Amino acid sequence: MSKLSTLNDNVVIGHRLAAARERVRLSQTEFAERLGISPRAYQNYERGEREAPATVLRLLYETFGIDPLWVLIGPGTDPSGRDAAVSPDLVEQIVVAVEQRLQRIRKPLSPEKKGRVIRLLYQHFRDKPFDPAGVTDYLTLAA
Repeated sequence: MSKLSTLNDNVVIGHRLAAARERVRLSQTEFAERLGISPRAYQNYERGEREAPATVLRLLYETFGIDPLWVLIGPGTDPSGRDAAVSPDLVEQIVVAVEQRLQRIRKPLSPEKKGRVIRLLYQHFRDKPFDPAGVTDYLTLAA
């Protein structure tokens, strides 16, 4: 186990792996084989006895569409990471801040780029206090 994760972290991640596997209705052996890893290694990850490496997180995404961020930190029970409750207040704050900054710098963005910036800002601020100053950094990258 690395010094970056605790046994509890690995157990929680293991529970998410099990939930994702059960959602696609595969045994541990079938799931591991589809990922191209040994069943024993996968069982160790699911039981929380070993830390799942980044390559396994990438394989989960490529093979089953399982969001690596969801595996690591949640929230919710949807392995695609789409079941987290949306905060209308946060969406409003972000949209207003983006529009104000775009008007201030007189820089138009296509609706597609604006949508991506808003989505990225929402993902960034979903679990932390909203800071309008962070909007400028994202807009600089998008413009």
